[in-house]
Amino acid sequence: MRQRGQSPSPSAPDTTPRIEELLGPRIRLLREQAGLTQTELGLLAGGLAPAEISRYETGRRVPGLIALHRLARGFGLPISALLEPQPAQKSPMIRDLDAVLARLRLQSKGVRDHTIRVMNTLIAEDAPLVQP
Repeated sequence: MRQRGQSPSPSAPDTTPRIEELLGPRIRLLREQAGLTQTELGLLAGGLAPAEISRYETGRRVPGLIALHRLARGFGLPISALLEPQPAQKSPMIRDLDAVLARLRLQSKGVRDHTIRVMNTLIAEDAPLVQP
């Protein structure tokens, strides 16, 4: 037990990464995996400025809770995915699909609806080929 006036006993140094060391690279990795520019991510995240995204990615600024929520929503992920120690690895096909879907969310409703109809048609045409 420590006596009054004594300094705390030395312990192992804290090797827990600081939030900006974890979060900045994670935001950049997710953005690059989605094939998005900082401007596109900003639009998907409810209008965050590209300069703000850059500050988050470089660790010069830590996003607040509202910005974290907006970024997560822009990626189509829960906030916890931005804060996990190790990101889940996605296959290249899933990363490509994520990039297509992210870009699709930037389009107008008419373009999105048309693209979805085309994709459904392509899937329906291929369906007999993949069924046993």
